[in-house]
Amino acid sequence: SERMKDIVVTETIEDIDRNGDGLISIDEYIADMWEANEPNASTEPDWIQTERENFRQYRDFNHDGQMDRSEVEKWLMPTDYDNIQAETAH
Repeated sequence: SERMKDIVVTETIEDIDRNGDGLISIDEYIADMWEANEPNASTEPDWIQTERENFRQYRDFNHDGQMDRSEVEKWLMPTDYDNIQAETAH
């Protein structure tokens, strides 16, 4: 719901932001999905490079290398995506 947007954005940033600066860097974004120190993680999987490109192209709108609150909101709640329609189609 509209009133929960700020809470969802805050909780997401708190979960992913490891250095406490209130922003999500590309490294923090990737670390949320894949830990380089996992067992058998000698090389970065191919899908991580895809996620890095997605971050640069589709998440970091101002291209400063990190997501701020507005970018996190656009990531989590895109305005051009109708969840009800998507679920209906699914």
